[in-house]
Amino acid sequence: MSNLVWVMYEGQTGKVLRGQLRDSNGAVDLDGFASPPKVQVALSPSSVLLVDLAVTPDADQSAEVFEDGRSISGKGWFEVVTESTFAALPQRSEGYLLFFKGMNGSEPVYFPLSRNHARTFGRLIVQDPLGA
Repeated sequence: MSNLVWVMYEGQTGKVLRGQLRDSNGAVDLDGFASPPKVQVALSPSSVLLVDLAVTPDADQSAEVFEDGRSISGKGWFEVVTESTFAALPQRSEGYLLFFKGMNGSEPVYFPLSRNHARTFGRLIVQDPLGA
């Protein structure tokens, strides 16, 4: 999931954004966390979080559902609906860092992971609404 890019319009609420968390073993069972993972958005790895919102895991986390050879739902899949904290993000040409945090007991687990299993980031792009 290190190539994750989400795009939304500035001020947009109600947009459903979907993603899947994976690690070196494949899709991650989101029911294994103490609470649903959170999507987090920041300007840089060390900056204040601008968005810190729990995701809604797909109801059946027991197995992935495939269509045309691609995973489309089930294990590891979740959605988040943009709300006021997302809508308040202004346009930014380089976008925002996007990452996910689950809690394994008291230990945080971050996604996405790079090929060498190091923490990396997706990207959130905030654009002008059409016709603006």
